[in-house]
Amino acid sequence: MTARKTKGKLSGSSARKAVVKRSAVVGVKTEGVKPGRTIAAAAKLLSTVLDASARLKERAQALAQIGNNVAGDRDTFKQVVRLVKDTTVNATLRSNALSQLQVATFDPSAFAPYRAAYMTALRSLCRDPDMDIRQRAFGLLAREQDADTQALLLAGLEGTQDALLPPEKALQLLSYDPHAGAYEVARKIEQDPPNTLARREALRVLAADADSVDRFADVLRDKKEPTEVRQIAAGALNHLAPKRMQAIAREMALDDSESDDLRTVGLTALAHFGDPDALTADAQLQAHVQKITEGEVSTGLQAAAEQFKVRCS
Repeated sequence: MTARKTKGKLSGSSARKAVVKRSAVVGVKTEGVKPGRTIAAAAKLLSTVLDASARLKERAQALAQIGNNVAGDRDTFKQVVRLVKDTTVNATLRSNALSQLQVATFDPSAFAPYRAAYMTALRSLCRDPDMDIRQRAFGLLAREQDADTQALLLAGLEGTQDALLPPEKALQLLSYDPHAGAYEVARKIEQDPPNTLARREALRVLAADADSVDRFADVLRDKKEPTEVRQIAAGALNHLAPKRMQAIAREMALDDSESDDLRTVGLTALAHFGDPDALTADAQLQAHVQKITEGEVSTGLQAAAEQFKVRCS
């Protein structure tokens, strides 16, 4: 009876050994593939990817299976780059190919021989007729802090060249590496924005500009400003001028005519970044916070008041 059980079902120890053995076999199959075979397999998949008569789904699947081997050899890399740049190819397939190239960059040492050609290809995509691909190319280059890309973005915002991206997107990308030129154009757009999104992005660029402290203080105090805009100003001011932010935060916390959202911002800033001893000794503020906890206010303001009491009482 025991023998039959053993034959039909492995013991715990035997099962573990079997799993290890199977894993080892799988590992050998994966790691033991010769480079020549890998390249040949990638070439076969690539032929499907490039076959315009094949179904889009089949081409996309073949591209996914190539994986990091898009940079396995120069010919495969060149063919994939050519595919990405070919405006006659389905945009989704081109976008997928761009993603494959991007993933390959995650191994810098292996990708090093292809990096210069990759950057050149991205720059060429900055004028692509497909806006999604164009934006992705700009985004990848902006993260690399590419000087040519920054110049293109600034020229579009300043009007010296045709804008290749919407102003809000261009400003967002400039925020990856803001500098004097970006601050100047951001100030102009913040004062005379083409749309609300562009103004918000301009403020986010200026959040690293020490010369914009007064502007952020004015925006934060202005009750006519949208809540989100004032919240951006609060974050920027807390970074650029913490003491000034603390003074305005106290004003907002004590102002019953202020919105609950902004009083919440004020109390949260005080609790997390203020001087606990000074806040504990502030009798007027302490009394007002107690009044908030006992009144009918929003859940967020109630929670901020309770948190303030825990930290500063």
